Amino acid sequence: DGGYGGVLNVRRTVRGYAKAGFAGVCIEDQTFPKRCAYAKGCQVVTHDEAVERIRATVKARDELRGEDGTDLLVIARTDVLRATGDMAECRRRCQAFVQEGADVVYAEGLEGEADMRT
Repeated sequence: DGGYGGVLNVRRTVRGYAKAGFAGVCIEDQTFPKRCAYAKGCQVVTHDEAVERIRATVKARDELRGEDGTDLLVIARTDVLRATGDMAECRRRCQAFVQEGADVVYAEGLEGEADMRT
């Protein structure tokens, strides 16, 4: 999900999922309202906003760890390849998500081993 709004909503979403007993959360870079990545018209937020969403998710997860030991798996997903076809930006976002502390990074739209090696 995109976190249901801005960075504050991402934080609230992560905390709500943790309180409900979720083991993880997947935050992505699509605009609101979200669409299927394979549907025509899929759009993504700017690079900076995408990274800020993941930063907020990781921060909320880390706060939960410190408060009561709750842990969540953070999955950071990008649909930029589907939305724009820009492999360089896809790689850039994935690298930034890792640097922000995401546990898993998922790039939608890779079409084979050659794309995964890029």
